[in-house]
Amino acid sequence: MKLRESVQIAGSVRSLTEGSHDALSETLRDFALLSSDKVQWVLCGGLAVGFRARPRGTDDVDVLVQEEADLSILVKVLDPKFKRTRLHAFTHRTWGVEVEVLTPSFLKLDPQMVQLVLADALKEPFKGALVPVASAASLIALKLGRASHLDLGDVERIVERNGPLDLSAYPLSDKQRQAYQEILNLPKAKKEDPI
Repeated sequence: MKLRESVQIAGSVRSLTEGSHDALSETLRDFALLSSDKVQWVLCGGLAVGFRARPRGTDDVDVLVQEEADLSILVKVLDPKFKRTRLHAFTHRTWGVEVEVLTPSFLKLDPQMVQLVLADALKEPFKGALVPVASAASLIALKLGRASHLDLGDVERIVERNGPLDLSAYPLSDKQRQAYQEILNLPKAKKEDPI
């Protein structure tokens, strides 16, 4: 599945309440076009999970940047299409979609983890831009770090689609590695859940 198709499916959930299936798509494209040469970033939230596993609804764009200083750069390069609405968030002025810009300190991530995620990203063509999307292994490592029910469900979906992945390079705790092993040991579903 192409990134564009995944974003369109995710955006259709938003369109039920907001009225436009293009909002997520246009926001991601504009963010990529404005920031790609200025800041190293990677798509890492629900849109990335949808691309690496199977699409799921989401109403924002989540990106991970290398450091706090990148936020100051983004304030300058995203204007006038985006306005800063919170310390780590920008909202598209036309579409009203939020881009959450996650930093290592905000997520309490080991800098080595961020370097691995950024280095392992693959650039996917998307509406005239190249969007760096976190790899399946990187997404699992990030999701294990947060470990909410939604995050662990995302890990299950990624594993269903990609099989077991080697996470040995990622700085994960024993507890996170154990959670991953438990997900790998879950019985396979007899039929796939509908999208």
